[in-house]
Amino acid sequence: MALAAAGLAALLLALAAHAAGAEAEPPVIFAAASTTAALGELAAIHERREGQPLRLSFASSATLARQVLNGARPALFMTANRKWMDALDEAGLLKAGSRKELLGNRLVMIKRRNSDRSVSLADPDTLLAALGDTPLMLGDPAHVPAGLYAREALRRLGIWTRLEGRLAFAANARAVAVRVARGEAPLGITYASELSAESRLVAAAWFPEESHSPIRYELALIEPAGRSSALAFYDHLLSGEAQQVFLKHGFIPSREGGPGGATRQPINKAAHHRRARAALLKNGGAPAFGEGGTSASPKMMPQLPKIGASLAKRAACPRFRR
Repeated sequence: MALAAAGLAALLLALAAHAAGAEAEPPVIFAAASTTAALGELAAIHERREGQPLRLSFASSATLARQVLNGARPALFMTANRKWMDALDEAGLLKAGSRKELLGNRLVMIKRRNSDRSVSLADPDTLLAALGDTPLMLGDPAHVPAGLYAREALRRLGIWTRLEGRLAFAANARAVAVRVARGEAPLGITYASELSAESRLVAAAWFPEESHSPIRYELALIEPAGRSSALAFYDHLLSGEAQQVFLKHGFIPSREGGPGGATRQPINKAAHHRRARAALLKNGGAPAFGEGGTSASPKMMPQLPKIGASLAKRAACPRFRR
């Protein structure tokens, strides 16, 4: 009996040590590459506040989803295209009730700040003339959500077939911005949030929202989802504080509800667009939203962080959310 009791005690201690060791390992967060700057800032806030490190892994949503389907087990998954979340959901890999629509974004054609190339999406000839003998950079439509949205928009605008043989593909939305900023292509198509992440770039043209499917980012916990540090970060991402950070980085917060089922009103997107447009025009920039918008002027660029901060403060105000 004494030996059996001792053996049971040793087994319980071993299991406790294993659980403690597992909890000590930083939770892994899989997220779309376009969220790199925003999630990096939010992870730093979380680590300072909770004393819990996180491991962030960024790539295209398809690449990350396939890794999960093939056995990888991150604590959280954040995608820029819901079809990849659907795939994980159908495979039974999501924690029940944890799937949330978190953010929206806009599709934009980008160019270097010092570029004089002018493009109107209403006239495809201006795009072809601006490209000359150089390629248009976009995410690979085979697996990059930003590339899928870009192809959809170009087809709907009647430009896609005229660009055959004149496209260059990047591994993700972030890579499109980096490669255009380096001068590897004069123009590229990516998310509007990349303009906040890459100071060397400005908008050449804004795609009408109706030209492509809505750009929606979704968040979910991956089973098994019992890590306290992962759950705390998940709750943090759903908080109003996190929404302000995402807004500052060029995203459009559009949450369904807060942690624990507490429902909060999403930010009114139309109001968000109107205020951002008015702020840009007031400070000498071109319209940032809607067809016909072009790049913000050099005079305007230093003011963008202040405008983002102002919009973030207003986002927390109930009047702004009506």
